[in-house]
Amino acid sequence: MDERPFIEVADEGIGIPPEQRSQLFGEFQRGSLRPLNGPRGSGLGLYIVRTLALRMGAECIYKSGARGGSVFRVVFHGSEPQTREIRNARSYDQMGRRSRSK
Repeated sequence: MDERPFIEVADEGIGIPPEQRSQLFGEFQRGSLRPLNGPRGSGLGLYIVRTLALRMGAECIYKSGARGGSVFRVVFHGSEPQTREIRNARSYDQMGRRSRSK
């Protein structure tokens, strides 16, 4: 039994065609099928989820839902998260204006 912690989200939407699954977590990737309701997305949501998961030492997994739709799972492996030094970071105030250096 796999006891690694995970977060799972399932939907009952239109699903993802097999030919689009290899690009699923790519930047600006949007499905070709029209959503059942609401506007199409920007194509960044799954890319952002995968990027954050990788930085936390986790992986993202997709599988088709049992009755259609999709299941997305982020599995945490307990390894050290990937870190990257942020250089030339800028500070912004609550109004989104760049703060002056002190």
